[in-house]
Amino acid sequence: MRPLSLRFQSVKNVPNPPDPGKSSPPSPLRQKQIPANIVKVAFFLFLLAAMTLAPLHGADLSDLTYENSGDEIIIIRCSSSATGSLVIPSAIEGIPVTSIAGFAFGSSNLLTQVTISSPDTFIGNQALGVTESCGPVSYTHLTLPT
Repeated sequence: MRPLSLRFQSVKNVPNPPDPGKSSPPSPLRQKQIPANIVKVAFFLFLLAAMTLAPLHGADLSDLTYENSGDEIIIIRCSSSATGSLVIPSAIEGIPVTSIAGFAFGSSNLLTQVTISSPDTFIGNQALGVTESCGPVSYTHLTLPT
């Protein structure tokens, strides 16, 4: 094993650091440092704004996946990006919505209100009650037909 050897060379044309007692003109290459707490606050505000502006529209039929057999509609799934309130109509394209499959809303934890329009709609096992990742759903309103 060879011993480690260090060589020091003098460097020319490097200015000396400024004297703390003397003021020097600002260098055009010098950049101002932004304090870390200001960066953190700005990043937090950016995230807060992004989360607030993200849901630009409420949930609608385009958030639903359904099977159309020609004489009935079965809601299979609701998109995980569905936000706010959703009204499940009594009919889609003139065909009655007869059921909501089990776990159909399992990935829809951003919904706050669900309204089911038809009293004849069968609601499958845990169709509205449990999400895949977050456990029980906490709707602010769940409106069932009478």
